Parts: sequence; C-alpha cells; structure tokens
Amino acid sequence: MINFSLAKQAFYDTTLSYPDLPSDLIEITIEQHEQILSAINSGCIVFPDLSYSPPRPSQFHEWDGKAWLDKRTEEEIKQHQRQSMPNLSPIEFDIKLNNAGLYDAVQELIKDSFELRIAYNRATFFSRTASFVDQARIALGLTDEQVDEMWTS
Repeated sequence: MINFSLAKQAFYDTTLSYPDLPSDLIEITIEQHEQILSAINSGCIVFPDLSYSPPRPSQFHEWDGKAWLDKRTEEEIKQHQRQSMPNLSPIEFDIKLNNAGLYDAVQELIKDSFELRIAYNRATFFSRTASFVDQARIALGLTDEQVDEMWTS
C-alpha cells in the first residue's frame, strides 16, 4: 500500500519499516501515485485534495499558497540572464563588435591599457559578465542593455 505525505511531499510504502512516519499520510492508489509522481517530478506542489499546482516555472519561483512568484529584483533577473548568455569565441566576439560598430573603438581602448590588451588578446572566450567586458562597456560609455543587445544579436 502506498501513502503520500502532504507535508513532506513524499511517498511511503507501508510494507516497509520506517523509524518515523509523518502523521499526515494519505492512502493513494497506484494510478494516483503515478499522477502525483509525475506532477512532483515536473515541479508541482500537491494539495490536500491531491490536485496540484502548475509546474514551478524556474528555480527562482516560490509557491505563496496561490501562485508561483519570482521574488528577485529586476536587476537580479537581468544579472541572471547575463550570466546565462553564451560565451563567445574571440572570433565571434570580434564579429559582434564589428557588427555593432565597436571594433575600432575597442582596438583603440586596448591600445592604451596594458591590462585590457592582455585580457583581450589572451582570452580563449568572452563571457558577458567578464570584468573585461564590463570595463570596456564603461570606458566606451555603453549601457548594459546595449551590450546585451550586441551579445544576443
């Protein structure tokens, strides 16, 4: 016989011996077990009537009892999106710079800074959140949104 604990959002087989069982066990059928297991694996919360929430949209969403909420600030969401942007090879990075009309400006910028020149010339890839990219963005007077657009276009 299979039981389900709402508090633990977990299954318990009563043919097995447990040192401490939750007090809120509900006996369920095999069909209910399959449905609930699928729902839990999809990131749903199971309710007392054994219905369940929609799947959790992301790791950042929390269930408030009625809906999934992402409590991050707009800046935290943007920062996560930037961290998720693909790394660019040096060739891809140069092409993006050229397409954005920034290649010559970056070459001029690194000419005057040993540290930036080394970071640019020795990079095996460029990350959207790398310090070189941010330093160049600031030096060129670009906004984060402008760099995001260049990165994703």
